[in-house]
Amino acid sequence: MATKIADVMVSATVFLNTANASQVEDLKARRDTEALEYLRQKFSGKDDKVFRTDYTGREGDHVVDVAAVLKAKHIEQTCADCKGECSLPDGGKPVINVDTDQRGFEYLRVDWTPEITCTHKQAKEAEANLDRLFPRSGLLPKQRACTFRTYKTENDELKNAYRSATQATKNGSNLILAGRWGTGKTHLAIAIALNVMGGGRQAIFRVSNEMANELREANIAGGYYDLMRQFSEVPCLVIDDLGKDRCTEAWCDYLAQIINYRDTHDLQTIVTTNATTPEELGDWYKTQYIQPILSRLLGRGEWVSIKRSEDYRMRRV
Repeated sequence: MATKIADVMVSATVFLNTANASQVEDLKARRDTEALEYLRQKFSGKDDKVFRTDYTGREGDHVVDVAAVLKAKHIEQTCADCKGECSLPDGGKPVINVDTDQRGFEYLRVDWTPEITCTHKQAKEAEANLDRLFPRSGLLPKQRACTFRTYKTENDELKNAYRSATQATKNGSNLILAGRWGTGKTHLAIAIALNVMGGGRQAIFRVSNEMANELREANIAGGYYDLMRQFSEVPCLVIDDLGKDRCTEAWCDYLAQIINYRDTHDLQTIVTTNATTPEELGDWYKTQYIQPILSRLLGRGEWVSIKRSEDYRMRRV
């Protein structure tokens, strides 16, 4: 009896393996057919090409990288969904490259170079991320318009600030934007925060005196540790108008703890200030905490001054 059961189990295993192998073969055949049909449509009436999915050695045959061709088809369809607004290489056709196999035989491979991502699809994903994360950012609805695209670079200092802000966005470094009021510092800081959220990570924006009051009230009423954790752990923290707040020892102590944590964990911090130099900002605070704070911020970032500029807000009117 045991022998019969074992024989049945072996037979069942053989049947399942055969069925799985058959399914794999069917899937491969369908993918091969889809890739070849796509290529025939692409090159119909233009080139006398024979596409194959395996190597035959016959001259004029083009061996197909099926996975690459199907990826090309998918990308092209994605951009077709964008109503043809995307710019694709070689008119949207797969590119044929010469390659050599392990035996040294030369063959032709169809792939998609360079790799293209649909910019309109990216934009839609960024908008969806913003819709999800913006309510927790502390930004006002009208500030959603403060993007890099809407920033006006009308002199060399504004252009330099713009370059530094976009670079900080790419590499996640800290940035202190310094200069008198009306130089567009806050616009650039918000643009960085929006970019971070568009990429799917949370950013928090706070004016420094409001942030100080928030922490002070939480320390009295409760919720202080949760708020400190929120400011300390968020991927991107923007502190606007540093130095405009009440320069108390308690506020500087809060700030020092937050910046120390963020520096240790390589988290991005963006600061704007009306001080024109680090020394001037230090003079405003007159506390032992401010220099270590600046040192940590600038250790993985830069101080960018905007000294000469007419009122940025008036230029947008």
